[in-house]
Amino acid sequence: MNIKKTDQEKLDYMNNLRSHGGLGPENKHRLNSFTDVQCTDAVWQHAEVAEAFWFLDIVASYQSVFTKEEKQFLIWELEVREEPYSESQGAITPDVENAHTIEETKDCDWVARVTAKIDSDRPPCVDQRIGSTDHPAGTFKFYQEWGCVLLPEER
Repeated sequence: MNIKKTDQEKLDYMNNLRSHGGLGPENKHRLNSFTDVQCTDAVWQHAEVAEAFWFLDIVASYQSVFTKEEKQFLIWELEVREEPYSESQGAITPDVENAHTIEETKDCDWVARVTAKIDSDRPPCVDQRIGSTDHPAGTFKFYQEWGCVLLPEER
């Protein structure tokens, strides 16, 4: 029986995973059948609890367009807002030139935004926005080292 968790229960579980350094890199899950990229148990549990396997699908979908440098190491960031963000609200978002992105999502109202960077001081090489999600609000960071997505705490 699948019991729907509240956002706070989801966040508590995810924070507990991170505070304990993940679940260990022993077991890995392949993101999908179209890529060799895997993720650790903790990342898989995050996606399961947060109802965010779409995030792993986004990560997997960009693998074929990444350069060798981008495949070596990426910082993935998932930002989820309580309310939709709209470009018309007047806030300025960085224009991400040369980022691998789905053009249709560039100016949309969004609740979740997925970005990936080679380094924290570099512009994103991925910038994708999502209109709705059940994922709890917050900002979540993941690393991708070669073919594995992991929590920063698992490094």
